[in-house]
Amino acid sequence: AHVKDLSKDAAYISAESYLNFFNSPVKKKAFEMEDAKGTFLQSAVDAYNDHIRLLNENNYTDAIRNLHMVKALLPYDDQKLLEQNNLTAGKLTFAMYSAAYAKKDTVLQEKFLLDLVAMNYPDLAIYSILARLYLDQNKPYAAIKYINLGLDIKFDDPALIREKINYYISKNATDTLLTEINTVIDRDPDNPDNNGIYFSKKYRDWE
Repeated sequence: AHVKDLSKDAAYISAESYLNFFNSPVKKKAFEMEDAKGTFLQSAVDAYNDHIRLLNENNYTDAIRNLHMVKALLPYDDQKLLEQNNLTAGKLTFAMYSAAYAKKDTVLQEKFLLDLVAMNYPDLAIYSILARLYLDQNKPYAAIKYINLGLDIKFDDPALIREKINYYISKNATDTLLTEINTVIDRDPDNPDNNGIYFSKKYRDWE
C-alpha cells in the first residue's frame, strides 16, 4: 500500500523522514546522500501543497508545521530548484505568518514577522503589519521602531505613513505629526501617494 493510503499526513511524514536522514549524525556514504538529495524535492513540494488542504480544514497548526518542514529542507536543495519554484525562505515564512493570522495567534504572528524583518524580506507590508500588531497591543514604542525601519527603506510608503499618523495620534503628538507630514511632502511633492497626506494636513483630521 502507498503511504498516502495509510495517513493523510503522508507528505509531511515523507518530508520529515528526509530531514531526519540529512540531520542524522550517522555517517552516510556519498551515494546515499546524493540519492536522498535527488529524491527529497518531491516530498518537499508535496508537503507544501498539502498545507493548502490543512488551511482549508482550518488546521492552521499543522499547516505551519508543513511549511516549517519545507523551509528546513531548503539548505539541502543544492540546485535551488525549490527556490526557482518560488518556495523561498521568505515566501514560506510569510505563508506561516498568514496561517498564524488566520489562527489569530498574535505570538506566532510577531515571531514570523520578525523573522521576515531579519531576512530583509522585500515586501514593506511586513513593517506596517508589525506596527499595527504592536499598536493593537499598546506597545507604541515597538510600533514606531518598525515604522521607521520601513520608512528608512522607502520614505514615502503610504501604509507606513498611515501607521506613523496612527502612532502620533495615539501619543497625542499632532505637532510632531505635522512636521513629519511636511517632511514627506517636501521630499516629493508630486508623488500621487501623497494625496492622503495632503488631505490629512488640510483637514487636520487627527484632532
